[in-house]
Amino acid sequence: MARAKTKYDVLNNQRKRIKRAIVRFEKIGTPEAERYANRLRENLQSTYLPKTKNIESRQKAYESAQRRLKEYTQNVQYEKYRDARILTQKNAIIKNEIRLASKGGKSFLGEYGEQKVKIFLRATQNIWNIPGVAPNQRFEAVMEALGVKDLKEAFEKVLAQNEEALKAAIADLKIKKDTKGLVDNELALEGSPRYVFLVEMI
Repeated sequence: MARAKTKYDVLNNQRKRIKRAIVRFEKIGTPEAERYANRLRENLQSTYLPKTKNIESRQKAYESAQRRLKEYTQNVQYEKYRDARILTQKNAIIKNEIRLASKGGKSFLGEYGEQKVKIFLRATQNIWNIPGVAPNQRFEAVMEALGVKDLKEAFEKVLAQNEEALKAAIADLKIKKDTKGLVDNELALEGSPRYVFLVEMI
């Protein structure tokens, strides 16, 4: 008779999914895929429970690991394209990185990833924010409009046309950091940050 599954079995199964994803992305062979695999590996390491006999501490560690694994496996599921071509895999990775950066998270987009994403979405708003384009198809709509199949290429192309807006966004961010969140009213327009008005729409 097979033993009943425990809550720790659930964690182990989720870890196995992440491990399979790591192997899959390592096989792709692109720098982006390799960096993503390394990120998953780091995330996986953070889900193992510390050795402690304290029941309360162990329960808190379990709940924390459960939350992290749920988030990581959701990201992995989003990236899971077993029969897709390498380019589709690469685009899936970039989509995930854009999502991470848009929330202020660490991503391949670098230190100012959040600002880059805001400018990209603002510049392409007339393409994807229209009837007939589903929210989960907006990046595909942008690539089609730009005549490219590589999302990274589309992203870089839009940013290249908006260097001044990005400079302004970075400048405003530095001011906020230097003043601990207080921004000089002369450097910000009411309602929207000044870089918004420098964005060149596609």
